[in-house]
Amino acid sequence: MLFNNIDGNASNFDTFATEITQARHTFSFIGIAETNVDSELKDLYRIPGYTSEYNDKFPDKAKGSGVGLYVHESFAYTRLDKLCICSANLESVFVSITNMDKPLTVGVLYRPPSGSDNDSLNEFENLVKKLPDKNVLLLGDYNFNLFDKNSNQFENILYNYNLIPMISLATHEKPGCAPSLIDNILTNSTDNIVASGLIESRVSHHLPIFCILDCSVPTLEPEPSKPRYDYCDSNISAFLQDLEPITNRSFSYDEKSFQQFVIEIKALIEKNFLTESESFNKSKRNKISNPWITPGLVASVKKKEFYYIQWKKSIDKCNLFGDTTLYIVYSDFRRKLKYLIRSANRLYYSRKFNKVSGNMKQTWALINELRGKSKTSIKASFKVDGKLVKDKREISNGFNMFFSSIASKLNAKLYSSRPIRDGTSSENELNYRQYFNKRIVNSIFFNCCDVEEIEKTIKSFQSDKASDISILVLKKIAPYISKHLAGFLNSFMESGIFPNVLKIGKDMK
Repeated sequence: MLFNNIDGNASNFDTFATEITQARHTFSFIGIAETNVDSELKDLYRIPGYTSEYNDKFPDKAKGSGVGLYVHESFAYTRLDKLCICSANLESVFVSITNMDKPLTVGVLYRPPSGSDNDSLNEFENLVKKLPDKNVLLLGDYNFNLFDKNSNQFENILYNYNLIPMISLATHEKPGCAPSLIDNILTNSTDNIVASGLIESRVSHHLPIFCILDCSVPTLEPEPSKPRYDYCDSNISAFLQDLEPITNRSFSYDEKSFQQFVIEIKALIEKNFLTESESFNKSKRNKISNPWITPGLVASVKKKEFYYIQWKKSIDKCNLFGDTTLYIVYSDFRRKLKYLIRSANRLYYSRKFNKVSGNMKQTWALINELRGKSKTSIKASFKVDGKLVKDKREISNGFNMFFSSIASKLNAKLYSSRPIRDGTSSENELNYRQYFNKRIVNSIFFNCCDVEEIEKTIKSFQSDKASDISILVLKKIAPYISKHLAGFLNSFMESGIFPNVLKIGKDMK
């Protein structure tokens, strides 16, 4: 997990998103403080592969308020509203991770220094009283300096509730001021702690802090590679040539023939349109990186940190500001890099909007991407027979067993579901006619379909809708297959058969 007080999303979030790419590590949780934004704006600040939870900033406070938590998409969680508070003395946002072997409570806290020390301590203690006895992680900026003796009351609360601080180095460094330890990661389960420490990054005067735990975490199933099809004119021409022998054949229009008809057409589609999809799915880009973060920006971040370390080495007890020349070099480079990061973000999306100019559907898709309304790939987990299940097939079977047993359970409970016996029936014979209050004199009838109706229906299909077969190809082959489709449909309507080959569920994402 990672935490950083970034001192404002509007000014520093893009820089923060760029700098964490240096870690070359996929964090499970990323906490930030002093976001200065309300929860309804959280989707404007995204990290690929994560879902975010924000708490509103304190009312009428433009700066120095707001907390946010980013949860990796492999985790399922619930927001703990009873632990999410926002007062003048303490702010927090909490979630409970539900798809681990043991439930995990994760929270991000921020204590505004402008609030009352005593009130904030009381509110903090009241909060930790409600936390579970184990598996709790608190990431935050508490603004109680653990290097200072005046933090004794804060430390007493931690130890009274078995909360152990994982960070022991200075986390806040400001030129001309003594370093302080005010940011920390607290936990009441230390058995699986592997490492903790700081990251040399300067988004704000607060250094990012991290903690690594050795525990069982859910794995995110890789997205299956989707087949790619090329519907160019030459491929369509080849497909129509291969289709001709099938369309000229005579069929008996039964279910067996229809199954063979479908299989042969699908085989021709795979033969003529399927292309190699391997090259489309390979990507060397770090998934945590936003698409506008270029290798050049990452290299510049490393160079900025080099300048920072050089200046930091020049600081001693006699000179708290360090070498002035080195600091100017670092400060100027940092300011220019921040400008370049913002420019790269604007340029990336400007080019994307120009590329889709005139296409309203793609333009709105891009707008929704910027608003954070794109689909996520969070994999859910469920309890089946008291056991936590993550496998898709097991989850599907669990749902199937649940829904298929509903009717039998209701029948067992409701006597009225049993058929009524009358005096004309034998003891074991049941009279179902008693259920009908009124005789049905009219019914519904279908007229046989013909070739013209089939072709007209296919021509009305919208080309941008999802389909197993490209709508463009379907419209091209309609004159060739409409005769057979009409024959099969009429036969199935007359016999009351729905062919098994069509009894499938498709995920059309």
